[in-house]
Amino acid sequence: MQISILHLSDIHFSDEENFIIGFNDEIARICYQSARECDAFFIIVTGDIAYSGSHSQYLIALEFLTRIKELVSAETEVPVNILVVPGNHDCVLKPIDSVRETIIGSIIANPELAKDSEIVANCTKAQKNYFDFESTILEIVPIYSDQLWKEIEVEITGQKIRFSLLNGAWMSQIPEEQGKLIYPVNDYEQLFEQPADLRFVLLHQPFNWYEQNTYQNFRKCLQGKAHFVLSGHEHVTNISVLDNDSGDTVYFEAGALQPHGSAIPTFSILDFKSAEQIVTENKFEIINGNIIQVDNPKIREFTDDKKNIVVKSKVSKEFLAQVNDPGGNFSHLTQKINLDDVFVYPDARNRCHPGNTAVITSTEKLISKIDDGTKLLFIGEEKAGKTVLLYQMFKECHLKGLFPLYLRASSINAFTDTDILKALRSCAAQQYVDVNCFEQSEKSKRVILIDDLDRLKGGPKFVAKLLQYLEKHFSAFVITADIGFEVTELLTPDAAEILKPYDTYELLRFNLRLRLQLVRKWCKCSDISNLQDYDKKVHQVESILNTVVGKNLVPSQPIYLLILLLSADQHQQSELQNSSFAYYYQYLITKSLKDVGLKPDKFNELFNYLANLAWLYSTTEIHQASLSELNEFNRIFSDKYITVQLKERLDLLTAAKILTRQDDYYSFTYPYIYYYFVGMYAAEHLSHPDNKVKQIVGDWCSNLNRRANAHSVLFLTHHSNDTWVIDQVANVLKNCFPEYKAMEFNGDTDVLNSLIDSVTGILIEAPNVHLNQMQLREMQDTNEQHDYEDSDTNDLKFIGKINLMLRTAEILGQILKNYYGSLEKTVKSDLLHQVVSGPLRLIRGIIEIMTEDPEALVKSIEGLIDDPEEKLDAARKKEAARKFAFRLLGLVSTNFIIKSAQNINTESLEEDLDAYVKKDPTNAKKLLYAATKLTQAGKIPMDTIRKLSEDLQPNAFAFTILQSLGVFHLYLFHTSFEEKQNLCKYLKISMDSSLSIDLLHSKTKMIGKQNT
Repeated sequence: MQISILHLSDIHFSDEENFIIGFNDEIARICYQSARECDAFFIIVTGDIAYSGSHSQYLIALEFLTRIKELVSAETEVPVNILVVPGNHDCVLKPIDSVRETIIGSIIANPELAKDSEIVANCTKAQKNYFDFESTILEIVPIYSDQLWKEIEVEITGQKIRFSLLNGAWMSQIPEEQGKLIYPVNDYEQLFEQPADLRFVLLHQPFNWYEQNTYQNFRKCLQGKAHFVLSGHEHVTNISVLDNDSGDTVYFEAGALQPHGSAIPTFSILDFKSAEQIVTENKFEIINGNIIQVDNPKIREFTDDKKNIVVKSKVSKEFLAQVNDPGGNFSHLTQKINLDDVFVYPDARNRCHPGNTAVITSTEKLISKIDDGTKLLFIGEEKAGKTVLLYQMFKECHLKGLFPLYLRASSINAFTDTDILKALRSCAAQQYVDVNCFEQSEKSKRVILIDDLDRLKGGPKFVAKLLQYLEKHFSAFVITADIGFEVTELLTPDAAEILKPYDTYELLRFNLRLRLQLVRKWCKCSDISNLQDYDKKVHQVESILNTVVGKNLVPSQPIYLLILLLSADQHQQSELQNSSFAYYYQYLITKSLKDVGLKPDKFNELFNYLANLAWLYSTTEIHQASLSELNEFNRIFSDKYITVQLKERLDLLTAAKILTRQDDYYSFTYPYIYYYFVGMYAAEHLSHPDNKVKQIVGDWCSNLNRRANAHSVLFLTHHSNDTWVIDQVANVLKNCFPEYKAMEFNGDTDVLNSLIDSVTGILIEAPNVHLNQMQLREMQDTNEQHDYEDSDTNDLKFIGKINLMLRTAEILGQILKNYYGSLEKTVKSDLLHQVVSGPLRLIRGIIEIMTEDPEALVKSIEGLIDDPEEKLDAARKKEAARKFAFRLLGLVSTNFIIKSAQNINTESLEEDLDAYVKKDPTNAKKLLYAATKLTQAGKIPMDTIRKLSEDLQPNAFAFTILQSLGVFHLYLFHTSFEEKQNLCKYLKISMDSSLSIDLLHSKTKMIGKQNT
């Protein structure tokens, strides 16, 4: 069977001029070949048929589309039908209906109102002219029809084909805000349950335009049931695939046939061949009055497995609430959070892989392959997210038509076959509405999800017995256990043998890439209406998260990251912007203590106890303290402050995960707890008469190349803005590369400018912002694996000195951000000077070293140019080497300017930075000011960039740095069309338009709701 579709969208027929009318005959002729070869031909328009929803505009549309249908029908004997769905332009929205606007506001506030038929009727009054048009042009009688959904069923060569026509524009407004649309898709779930050989879903706005819960519900309903989704709205042609175990769902997004402005008109012909399970897209554009086919045909495979996926088992409401719980009472500023809102699949390392190479993969890929015979064992530390991973797997398996059962190992009290069966039936009764449906399911469709196998009562000796029994009743196994389980299971040969076939994976902590995905999902729950604001929110929250987590100071595990995200929202809401990052660490600590029942009125004494204990660990340079050492410490503390019962105190601190016990030794559980209290003690005792603490802090500041010292000083500055400490840190930075004068990029770039003739424009690919952000985080993750080591100050090599400078500048920048409101302006100006001057001295040092003999540098690069066919003569080779040297030094300089800018790029310091630059406006400082704007999301000060561009054009090297900063912003942040256009114009940047179509799709979307 072959179905062919002419996919049109966004025609915007107006009452005035419509240039597209003259092309209907030619569009029809282009369809002839497909129409003659297929078994059925459809003309599908995915919305925005009219420009403003008027009756006269639909008369034009009717004539246009009917003409195409008549011409195609004359060329083929197969049926030709027209299917349409409405878009936002198909609503009559002017003049504004205040009653409708009020109703829509109520729906956004309470999405449950979307299920009210009267409310839907009021909102869809704006589509009356569209409905009249639809009833005329739609010749197939729907098997189901209401104002939001029409279900079409046709039989083609004995196969049942379903088209679901969705009215996603029923609550459209002017302007249409991304992420605000709501659709009661769950009310139509029964239509998806009815089997079909192929199922098409048609709608106007892609799913990224819907609010989070609606998006999630769409995904659940479509997964395992819809083969193809056709949409429009964004005026960009694109094909994407959502991969799932029951077969891929292929998304076709249409360009605009009659776009606004000077954009290129676009349409596509799709040929679906069920026997070969492929779909071919032929894309056409109207350029200079001619219709031309662009690119080669795009071919995608699809599967028809979905026709058999009918989920008969219903999960109980209570268990559904359990598996949707993210593991805490998390509420965003605007809504309560469920697991789907924030879940990100963790990475896992294969522990069974031979050799030394660590194979790391996403658990999403592992889960997608669950089928008959799957055996997976996930091990991980406490709080690694093992339980929520199984919850997610339960939902995914259930959507595929399988019968998953979640079993907590500790819930089994006895291990006879009867006892195990009783436990399974109890779980099934809790998890399914109809337990008989589960018990009568085929073994091949059953998946057992065993949580915390290491907590099995009776220990490892019962592992084999349990799994042997379960293998009689389940075909697929997924087990979680503690990180030490693979050691204990070796103690029992039977357990080792039965676990031998399992693929074992260790769940890893979230790296920067996964943190970004989590932050994106969290921020999508915010009340944000455009991509620029969304980028800004993501950038701000991610910066806080990564600063607080640091180099493993806080465990980068989902539950801790969510707590930090929650505290960031509460921090922002309470406007405690000048209380430093100590707030976040204190939030984590106090939450742990509250969770074990400690009342806030006890915090003061306990914090003093922990500060004294941390200082003991620091001054004696121990990581663990024995019980006898703690007895002595407790005696001294009790004599000095208040009597404390050691056993009760240790029990409390271990229960709260503040301390960890191993045998009779105790250590601080996480680095942030230790450093928080070390910093607290140092801050409170800096002015002590005996001066011992001050001497120790001075030693820390003199050896900031050591990580422990840097952390101690950083946490000290979280607690205090003591000027003596700040001066100590500033002096370290002042003594980094003192032999070099700070670069100004004025007359000191003559040698560099001599390497090229003049400023040149640069050509870049149209950026895919989402992909670029992820790739940058992956690169940073790789760099973190090769982080610098501690070294002695007196023995620092050049690279070590660079790291010392960067670390010290980061600490000073953090001090400025923490205390922008309490430090005097003169102090802030001096600190800004140190943060800015250090990297500029380093840049001069690198440039002077590399350009001591410019011709020798060029000559050495010439020798590295690989030209096996000798296509370059000596002069061109030398020119290429000069350009390479110029670009290399430019990139090195840009990199350090970006790092310097990121230390101070906060709105809180904008006034101080502006004054600092104006006081001595060298090109270097002006570039650094521009970098603070271009290295973060948000509005670009375009007048400043334009003026700086004009000033720097005579200075090729400085202008190239500004160009690079502009490219950095374009690649990593969404910008408005006007900003992008102006930035490219001022900085002589051109984009490769041949790549812009596919890439623009990802760039303009707020979605990323499939794990963004």
